[in-house]
Amino acid sequence: MEGRKVCRSPFVTRPGAARPLPLPDLIIAPAFIRGDIEFGVVTQSGAAFAMLAGAFSLIVRQFNSISNFAAVVSRLSSLHEEVARSHTTNSGIEIVERDGPLTCEGLTLASSTGAEEPLLKELSVSVPPATRVLVTGPGDAPGAALFRSVAHIPTPGKGRIVRPAGTLFLPQRPYLPSGALRQVLVGPEQESEVPDQLMLSVLHELGLERIVSQVGGLDAEHDWGKGIVPERTATPGACECFLAAPRFVILDRAEMTLGSELLKKIMILLCERSIACVHIGRTEGERDVYQAVLEFGEDGRWTWSAKQT
Repeated sequence: MEGRKVCRSPFVTRPGAARPLPLPDLIIAPAFIRGDIEFGVVTQSGAAFAMLAGAFSLIVRQFNSISNFAAVVSRLSSLHEEVARSHTTNSGIEIVERDGPLTCEGLTLASSTGAEEPLLKELSVSVPPATRVLVTGPGDAPGAALFRSVAHIPTPGKGRIVRPAGTLFLPQRPYLPSGALRQVLVGPEQESEVPDQLMLSVLHELGLERIVSQVGGLDAEHDWGKGIVPERTATPGACECFLAAPRFVILDRAEMTLGSELLKKIMILLCERSIACVHIGRTEGERDVYQAVLEFGEDGRWTWSAKQT
């Protein structure tokens, strides 16, 4: 039985890639027959038409890329609008950068939904350097608002926050740009300053050296936002806490991506390096590793309990 014939015409397989040759000739031929133009004009018109057809065929051939580009522009436009809207939020929170403890003075955080009851009311606490603190409660909204306000993201409320310069913030799932593993570990601006041996040493100390082989080495290029498991997206941020050597690190629900055991190891190692760690986490998490607990409840109430040393 004769197999099915497949059409290989470029008109079908590559729309717009092949030009209908007779079209320019049919348009120019009458003028040539009347003697109004030379024969060379006929060939020139054919070449010009080929260039025009090729330009239009680019849209057909690159339609998928153009559509993806339009989608990315649309998402970036939405992000820009949201960022602009956030900066119009009325916030009476004063941020001061100063060496010493991380301090909240009379901090009241309101709900972004317009609820009358505040998320946190008159919070006044001081977190000393090299301290492990758990911030927890029955809901996620107060902790998220506290994370945003300390990070100086416009948040409805009032009060004063004093934080050391260079405080590092690690969200639950950080944004990682496409690039090599070394670039997301230390950032492109510090890539030449941090030796490979130090990066590998930190990964080994955390028990994460397998990540290097899994992704193909420190120089392997990846789109970290696609097809990468949450643990791998959180790992570079955790390593940055050691490579950047800040005074304070603020973690947002890190146990959900790093796991409780790895999180415990990270916090202990940070404190050994005199780096304070404030973890905004779940109530059912292990508390023995923390030296103080800030627990918020309903109606903006909160309690601060510290272990006696």
